[in-house]
Amino acid sequence: MKKHFLLICNLTAALFLAQCSGKKDAPSPAIPANTASVVVDGQNLAANVSASTVTLNTRNNEVLVTLNSSGGSRVVIRLLEFKKAPARFVITDANSPSGPYYTEAANGRFLYFDPRACSSNNRTVEISAFNASQHTISGTFSGTVCGTGSNTRAVQLTNGQFNLPYAEVQ
Repeated sequence: MKKHFLLICNLTAALFLAQCSGKKDAPSPAIPANTASVVVDGQNLAANVSASTVTLNTRNNEVLVTLNSSGGSRVVIRLLEFKKAPARFVITDANSPSGPYYTEAANGRFLYFDPRACSSNNRTVEISAFNASQHTISGTFSGTVCGTGSNTRAVQLTNGQFNLPYAEVQ
């Protein structure tokens, strides 16, 4: 009886392993070092990497990624309570300050777009790599941001990615 039980357990384990062996997650492609990009309403925002910054506040674990363009527009990704490890954040709280923000520079004016001004929340930030020894962080982001005040336009931020060095602040 004991031999039959062990035989059944071994067969079950072998079948389980055979089924699992073919299911492998494809690794996501690495983001090239010292790069940043995002598509704003279908148009590439030319991020000026040398003018872009990432800061990690060591007191409250807040990450701020600021992607500046040569034309004055910028995208800021704010992430609260970052645990210094790769993670995916889907922000569904309409009042959460986490997620992407956008400032559009056009005709000498600046228009501000805030995700909290939108009626629907659609924000995702994924930190795909965090290297504390080399002080680099990389990730992807997307979301909808909406104008404030008389500017009621909604803007789609898609295919956002960055791989930049970060500085620690307190």
